[in-house]
Amino acid sequence: KTRQRIIHRTLIMRIVVISDIHSNLEALSALLERIDKIKPDKVFCLGDIVGYGANPDECVDIAKKRVDISLCGNHEYVVLGYTDMKDFSENARLACEWTRKILSDENLAYIKALPLTVINEGIFLVHSTPFNPVKWDYIFTQKDALVQFKGFSQSLCLVGHSHIPACFTPDGNCKLTEGNPVYLIEGEQYIINFGSVGQPRDYDPRASFGMIDTEKREVHLIRVSYNIEKAQRKIMDAGLPLFLAQRLNIGR
Repeated sequence: KTRQRIIHRTLIMRIVVISDIHSNLEALSALLERIDKIKPDKVFCLGDIVGYGANPDECVDIAKKRVDISLCGNHEYVVLGYTDMKDFSENARLACEWTRKILSDENLAYIKALPLTVINEGIFLVHSTPFNPVKWDYIFTQKDALVQFKGFSQSLCLVGHSHIPACFTPDGNCKLTEGNPVYLIEGEQYIINFGSVGQPRDYDPRASFGMIDTEKREVHLIRVSYNIEKAQRKIMDAGLPLFLAQRLNIGR
């Protein structure tokens, strides 16, 4: 059953989009400093606040205070027991089991109430894919994206899940890189992924997020350095798999 929330469009100027925080408090804190300079009208979070990292409660607490719209991701679904862990890697499974044990009752209730999809400001928001959100498929390639354009009617769909920044249109790949904004063309459809805050996988270890200027119709990818060593120490001190700490250095 798909949980969708539709919110009527209002005129705004700037939207910040974050995703896949994965309990990385150091990355999220550094990112918030940059967001404060942007002064956005709204902040969207596309899911996976928890998982992998050592500060799930702290990251959920921040999301409750700072994010206007949050979605449920596959790691929330596993922590809540909605999805079987059999499809997760051993490292991801161990992290979710640990997260389930230490997450406060209040924050468990918060993630339980999160929707799978939201339509806001004329934008379709989903963690994984618009066509079948609870299947938890990935959009890595143009071929993957083509199927997903059938899942939404809006001009812009924002996704997370892959941890890799990307931009797709029905007729080809739309390159999204730091310092090179994408200009949204009227009548065109886009699927955009701004990468991961807490566990990037594009070989750039910096935290990744996006900003949309609805007046200028510009989409920006923004990267922020953070204290990776501190995040790594916390993962190891919590007894979580060493690999989850090691991968933060290489962004993969």
